[in-house]
Formats: sequence, C-alpha cells, structure tokens
Amino acid sequence: MATGTYDLIASGTADGSSSVLTVTSIPTTYWDLSIFFRGFDLDSGDPDNSGFIRLNGDTGGSYASQSRLMRSSSSSPAQRDTGTGFKWWSIPANSGGSLNFRNELQIDIPNYNRTHMTGTNEIAMIGHMRTLRTPSSPSNGSALGWMIYQWDSPSSAITEISFHTGGQNWKSGTSCHVYGITNS
Repeated sequence: MATGTYDLIASGTADGSSSVLTVTSIPTTYWDLSIFFRGFDLDSGDPDNSGFIRLNGDTGGSYASQSRLMRSSSSSPAQRDTGTGFKWWSIPANSGGSLNFRNELQIDIPNYNRTHMTGTNEIAMIGHMRTLRTPSSPSNGSALGWMIYQWDSPSSAITEISFHTGGQNWKSGTSCHVYGITNS
C-alpha cells in the first residue's frame, strides 16, 4: 500500500432490514483503497456464520480467495475458494446489543482504479479479520484470520462493494467505511 493521505470517501450502515450492506459511489480518483467493516448478523440459530463480498455487483465466477482462520482453541487449514464472491466467515450472531460480539474486517486494495497497471484484468487484495466474543460465548470463542483475494474482472475500477451474510439480516449499526489513499 502506498503511504499517503487517507480520506473517507464512502460509507454505509445497515438498518437491520437486509442481508446485504452495499457501499456505492466509490470515486476513482485515488491510488489505493482501505476498507473497514464492523458488524454482526441476526441469526440466533448459528453463532458462527459465513458470508461473502462482491465488487461492482459482479455475480460471475470471477472471485478467488485463500484464507485461514485461527481460534483460541483451534486453527483451520488454509482454504482456497472460487465462486461468485469472496468467502469470509466467523461472523457472530448478535440478536442483543452487546459490542462484545462482532466481526472486524479490513481489506487493502492497491491500484483499485486500474490506472497504474497494464496487461492484466486481475485485482489482488489482502485482508485480515478478527471476531470478538466474550469468554463465555457459544461456538469457538474469538478468532483471527487472514484472506488473500483475487478478482478476475473487466478492466473497470472498483466503485461498489457489497457485504452479504449467509442468510440472516445484518444487525442495525453494522457499518463499512471506505478510505481512498493518495500516493505520496
């Protein structure tokens, strides 16, 4: 990632009525993006849910991800997935209001506007996440993970990002903030 100025350029907040949180109108005037997501879903039947991320509304099979999840009690082997969105998991359910149960995700996307690359339609991204739970929580406790994403897409800049749950709605207050980074 370039070191430079971080400017908040787009954001979105869930109201609790949808399983998709979409941030649109991301301008293409920066070199890199840094995306911060914080939230939880309302699925009280499964305290450890999965989800996926899409770019520019692309529903094709142009996504690949490599990821690993590490918990306080165990660790999963690295997983490689392809499909119609970037896979991500360990999204805690939170039908109450406690901030002790949440997923925090950061994704850094160098050259998201494609003006500084030639000869490829791929955009590579790296992310890391943590899931916070109280020690007495259900499931497997808190978790840390990393993700490497690749989007094989048309040669357009990223102007929209959407976060999808595995089924239930995002809890009201779940949020995403997108920062544009200028090259220094």
